[in-house]
Amino acid sequence: MANLINDSTIPVEDTINADYIISLSEIDGKSAAPIDLTMEAIKQIKLPKLVWQNMNSQPTKMKLTNSGHTVVLSGKWNCPRPHLSGGPLLNNYVFSQLHFHWGIDENEGSDHTIDGISYPMEMHVVFFKSTYLTQEAALKENDGVIILVYFFKVVSTTNSTLESIVNSLKLITEPKTSVKIEAMPLSYILHEFENDYLLYWGCIRAHNYSHPVLWIICRQAFGVSNKELEFFRELKDNRNFKIVRNFQDPQPLESRSVFHANPSTDNSQILLPELQVPRQHSIVVNYNYNNILDWQSDVNTKELDIETSSLINQIIYVDKLISNELTDLEKELKNNILNLLKLLKNNDNNLLKKTEHFKSTLDKDSTQATKS
Repeated sequence: MANLINDSTIPVEDTINADYIISLSEIDGKSAAPIDLTMEAIKQIKLPKLVWQNMNSQPTKMKLTNSGHTVVLSGKWNCPRPHLSGGPLLNNYVFSQLHFHWGIDENEGSDHTIDGISYPMEMHVVFFKSTYLTQEAALKENDGVIILVYFFKVVSTTNSTLESIVNSLKLITEPKTSVKIEAMPLSYILHEFENDYLLYWGCIRAHNYSHPVLWIICRQAFGVSNKELEFFRELKDNRNFKIVRNFQDPQPLESRSVFHANPSTDNSQILLPELQVPRQHSIVVNYNYNNILDWQSDVNTKELDIETSSLINQIIYVDKLISNELTDLEKELKNNILNLLKLLKNNDNNLLKKTEHFKSTLDKDSTQATKS
């Protein structure tokens, strides 16, 4: 696998600056995110350092919400909100919220992949341009929103940074529920990198429109234990199914540019997964950010359109459990499948056939287990 971060054979381009990066929003910003980050797509460039401001400011309150698709952390500040500037940015971008994406096991979960390899979880930290005053207004502009990307890799120890979040997840397993958590500065959660990051433009779809977003990807991956990941997988979506696959598969790069800003010569924290297993599932969900970007400091419990995503999540969940031969859950799975069959009665025939196949497989396994 190529060393994504530190390859001396790639020349650093001195002619690319922040004005040029922002101008790409009108071209590159029309292609969909996320993408697979590969060596062939990277251009090394020099930019000013990213500037992190008010990250140590104490919020007056913080809220954790199960949106029915993900878990969202938002906050309120009586002082100036945390914001970013410098680097590829021409203005200040203020913090809106952060949320997570994960998969059914440690071999999948991240939206973005590295040379086709997934991380088990990915965190998105959403900022919007301060001159637009609100995130809703910022989404209408080409340069309105940036999203910081942090990857998580599986480690044997728990992550103390996530402790407050993970411990509160059991209180919001039901969709559209929220809980106040201990307020903490963003500096406690985020790694404040100034250099050595990846960036590209890719659009997201929200409110039936495509919105350009500048994606800024941290080189350093956080640690998370399998036990902590299980708490995320216990959250339920709007159909009362467990959220076990809320990430999207990579989209075609097309003619876009991917940049590596101010590369480091330090090889100690190269951005590569320890688990070098290709993503196993390639079902593409119609990904809509309505249910993510609507969750700002004041949570708006809008009805979310994720029926297809919910059904696919449950089918993959059943498929994985069958492959792992978890026969003690057969009864529960059969009930879930029967419910799916009813929901799918007038929908996609392929999904219906796949679900019926899972049911027959369970029946067969159950019969064999009884005979033995």
